Amino acid sequence: MGLRAAVERRVRFGEESRDRWGGFLKCASWFYEGAVRLRNRYYDQGLGLRKLPAPVLSVGNLTVGGTGKTPLVMLLASRLREKGLKVTVLSRGHRRSKTSEVMQVSAGQGSTVSIRAAGDEPYMMAQKLEGVSVWVGADRFRVGMAAWEKAPPDLFLLDDGFQHRRLGRDVDFLVARLPRPFGNKKLLPAGPLREPLSSLRRAHMVVLTGQKSIETHAEWIQVANHIPVVRAFLKAKALRPAEGRESYPLEFLQGKRAALVCAVGHPKGFQEMVRLLGAESGPCLFFPDHHWYTPQDISRIKNMARDAEVVITTEKDIWKLKETGLQLPGLMVLEMEMEMEDRGILETFLNCLLV
Repeated sequence: MGLRAAVERRVRFGEESRDRWGGFLKCASWFYEGAVRLRNRYYDQGLGLRKLPAPVLSVGNLTVGGTGKTPLVMLLASRLREKGLKVTVLSRGHRRSKTSEVMQVSAGQGSTVSIRAAGDEPYMMAQKLEGVSVWVGADRFRVGMAAWEKAPPDLFLLDDGFQHRRLGRDVDFLVARLPRPFGNKKLLPAGPLREPLSSLRRAHMVVLTGQKSIETHAEWIQVANHIPVVRAFLKAKALRPAEGRESYPLEFLQGKRAALVCAVGHPKGFQEMVRLLGAESGPCLFFPDHHWYTPQDISRIKNMARDAEVVITTEKDIWKLKETGLQLPGLMVLEMEMEMEDRGILETFLNCLLV
């Protein structure tokens, strides 16, 4: 097994593998942990922090990979908008074409820039969040100040911000995916953790997504028993063709052979959702998160589609597929939204913040 495969098994799948790279990755993880602890100590002392003129609510996680951060940002933005607040989302815009440039993606009425300029997740948020401003840039303080100068919001939502510590925040929401929220509990590159588990103490609320797990609750009690914990899940909301606005009932998929294509952090969750809707398992093409589709990818997708009645993709991917000019009969988008198992806990929490 090569080094890349060894790292992927540990980071992406959280596995504990016994191979020739184990010792090397363990040492690299020690150095990484030392650097992270020094960095956290610096910010814990209040050094280097920059504050925006409005409250900042951050959403992030402790691990590499998809946990549901962006759906939670969208849920929070919608709830806060319903409460009459002006909300601005700040995002890095992973793998966008102009990484360092500060850019407004949306003023609340859809994206005004291309998906490559915005990044796939900010573009999706811009298209979905009516009345919510979306900005992108690597330096979230600069981004926030640019947004403030153009149209001051009541508060900022910081997407994937748990490790972006130089920007001060008022609340940290931490998202973790069950049943193994910490993988093998080792730091990069020996495991999926971006920070030591002790960093959980910075969170004000933990949102658990994915499958339920009795063992996981014991883990939380051990490492973060003072933090309110809520359960959330992604729910299929609608099914629509790639071209057109009409929606199909979710029952449309029952008994149909469905091929899947996506580039998300947790493709198995997407696959399981389609299965639960009654579709027959067909071929799948899973690409790395934030992947930009190439002509070769499009050829593979077209070939895969021959062995299926429908091809299902995600809201994050459909814009990137359209950007390539893909015309594919039977291509459909599964729209999803996050729901809280106990909405009252989140509502009470938000109301307390707004007092």
